[in-house]
Amino acid sequence: KCSSHLTGICISLRSVYVCNYTRAKVEVFGFDLVHSNSLGRKMLELPRSVKIHESKIFVLTETDNSVHVFDSNDKYLYTIPLPGLESNLSLCYFTMDLYGNFIISDRGAHCLKIYNAKGEFIESIGVGYLISPRGIA
Repeated sequence: KCSSHLTGICISLRSVYVCNYTRAKVEVFGFDLVHSNSLGRKMLELPRSVKIHESKIFVLTETDNSVHVFDSNDKYLYTIPLPGLESNLSLCYFTMDLYGNFIISDRGAHCLKIYNAKGEFIESIGVGYLISPRGIA
């Protein structure tokens, strides 16, 4: 059973990944909607958003300003810290471009922040135009 505070969803060719914000993990379901696994049970604090890129699963967590990376078998690989964020608890959602860059909505800084695949800050966009951005596609 999942908590009612679900914050992000992503669908792969074989599974449905759902961020369970309250229980601090990502729930994995098959297309038959049967629960098959959980990611990051003791390491994801307030998972906000999940994406799949090049057969890896990326989970953005709110409290440590990081993206946690898992392989296609749901095994933890590494964490990418994201420096330069205004404050904790301001990240909302993210997407990835074709090059593996992260585009993250930062509602605390009122902009979108772009990081490369290594977590190096590239630029902020929308400064002065966006107010508490949340969703991004």
